[in-house]
Amino acid sequence: MALAAALRRQQRTHGSAAGLIKLDLTNNAIGPRGAKALASALRCAPTLPAQSSSPRAAAAAAAAVALNPTSPSLGRRGGGHHHRRCDESIALQELTLTGNGVGDAGTRALAVALISNSALQALDLRGNGVTDLGAAALALALEANTHLQWLSLSGNAIGDMGAAATAQVCVCVCVCVCVCVCV
Repeated sequence: MALAAALRRQQRTHGSAAGLIKLDLTNNAIGPRGAKALASALRCAPTLPAQSSSPRAAAAAAAAVALNPTSPSLGRRGGGHHHRRCDESIALQELTLTGNGVGDAGTRALAVALISNSALQALDLRGNGVTDLGAAALALALEANTHLQWLSLSGNAIGDMGAAATAQVCVCVCVCVCVCVCV
C-alpha cells in the first residue's frame, strides 16, 4: 500500500509525462490487498457526462456498477465521495504482477480501475490464482476500456466460462488463455 501511495505522490510531483511507465512486481506476494491498493492508484473517476448517448460511455457506466455496486461514487446512493480526475491517475503503461497471489478479489479491483484508466497498455497477471470470476470481471472492464492492448492470464485457474467471457472482447485468445491481445 505504501508503494501505491508513492506512485500517486510521484504522479503529482512529476506529472504524467515524467512519471513511472513500467512496474514489475513479479513474485512479491502482494496478494489481493496489494492489488487493491495498486488498483486504487490506477483508478480515476470517469469524466463522462451522466446522460451520455455514447455506447462506450454506457458500457463504462454499466461495467463500473456491475463490478463495484457498493462504491460510494457509483453505488446505491448515487455519489458523494470525491475521486481523482482521470488526468490525475498514475501514468503506468505496463504493470507486471506475475506470481503475486492476487486472486479474484485483486483482479476484480484491477478490473474496476481499468474502466477509467486510459494509460495502462499492458497487464500481466500470470500465475495469480485467477478463476472464471476474475476473468469475467476483466472481460466486463475491457468492454469499456479501449486502451489496454496486452493482457496475460497464463498459469491461472481459468475455465471455459472465463475463457469464453474473455474471448468475446479479445481478438485472439489461445486455448489455455495464456495471452490475450485486445484491439
